[in-house]
Amino acid sequence: MEKPPKNDIPDDHSNHTKSHNFLKKLYDKSSILKVRKKKIYLNHDDIVSINIKNNIKNDLYHYFIQISWWKFSFLSFLVYCVICLFFATLLYPEWAEISSIKNPSLLTLFFFSIETLSTVGFGFMAPTQAISHTIVSIELFTGILVNAVVTGLIFARFTRIPARVNISDDIVVYEEGGIKYLSVQIINERKNSVISLNSEMTLLRIVQCEDKSAKPIFEQITLKENFIPILQYYHELCHAINEESPFYQMSSDDFQKESFRIFLYINGIDDVTRQNIFARKTYKIKNIKESYRFENIMNIEDNGTIIFDAAKAGKIVPSSPQVDAPPHDPTPT
Repeated sequence: MEKPPKNDIPDDHSNHTKSHNFLKKLYDKSSILKVRKKKIYLNHDDIVSINIKNNIKNDLYHYFIQISWWKFSFLSFLVYCVICLFFATLLYPEWAEISSIKNPSLLTLFFFSIETLSTVGFGFMAPTQAISHTIVSIELFTGILVNAVVTGLIFARFTRIPARVNISDDIVVYEEGGIKYLSVQIINERKNSVISLNSEMTLLRIVQCEDKSAKPIFEQITLKENFIPILQYYHELCHAINEESPFYQMSSDDFQKESFRIFLYINGIDDVTRQNIFARKTYKIKNIKESYRFENIMNIEDNGTIIFDAAKAGKIVPSSPQVDAPPHDPTPT
């Protein structure tokens, strides 16, 4: 049997028993130094973003689509009142040109503006001269545009259905069948199904270049099943930690010294609306839980009834190595 290179496995880990701690088993200090001579990985928390223009006025559509409903309703009402008040102020000097106004006031003209902007007229107040007719005509045109824009935004917000695919807050690492697995749990929070679900996991590191500049480096994290025909209940997305894994030969010290982010992207089709849905999750080092697995959320009762307990979604329990267990089989969906 050929001996491994001296710098790849330290002496105190020469036994390589399968029950060894994952993070301590995977990488030694000499290899860390060897890798660091080639690449220096920087801490994401040290990044300070500057000169990023967040100009809302140039991206109003995106802003009104992403804000919450209560904020959208409040801003819409505020804009509506401001427009009505603006035209009421324009009409105030020409109040005599508005019929049926005996005691002119800004409040009276404000309500007249509301009726005009919403194209609702009660037949009591109406413009009688050219100036007031011009102002009211402009207000009517403005009202048509405002109503069209707000209607479009409301329609766009209603048709942008949320994914309602719950992604676990933690990533668990456990051993099964002599193989280390990195696993994330996803759960369908709706009673209907998600079909043609695709998932992708990516590792992001910030690398220091020779000229002291920094650039992001993406590495693909291969999932055992990145395509699920149908997600009705839940599924575990698993990544086998082998020689091809970016986590192969990484120790506890690496997870402290090397800063990275893990991104999980999920997209599928809602079988009711037939619309695409999208969900994502970002994980930091603190979200990786070693020697844990997800709690069983689908169990069989004595009478044969299968209970799916969504309240246990994302909950983790300690896991012990299962050396003699068969290789991991993905959870049924």
